[in-house]
Amino acid sequence: MNADIVAVPSPDWRGIDPLHTRMAAFRAVEQGHSVIRSTRFGLSASISPYGDMISKMSSFDNNNKIMTTRLPAKGIVTVYSIIGDIFVYFCIGFILLFLMNISLNKW
Repeated sequence: MNADIVAVPSPDWRGIDPLHTRMAAFRAVEQGHSVIRSTRFGLSASISPYGDMISKMSSFDNNNKIMTTRLPAKGIVTVYSIIGDIFVYFCIGFILLFLMNISLNKW
């Protein structure tokens, strides 16, 4: 949707603490935008469009609970941001054609 910065609030828990933040970093690279991820019980982070964690802060650390950051204000263009899920739909269509071909050849 051509967003340059995306805010992602999330209520995490200690067991999933770093994993969800890494997943947000993957999405930032995939879509080509910066991510500001705020969590209630987890790892808050600001992530650049290249997947770099510019700043991060865990709610389980002893700190003042205020995170400041500087993120790129402009996103980048990626292949996925242009074509979206068209490759997935192509693969599903190929599998359906393959299954139809098998079923027609059985009879």
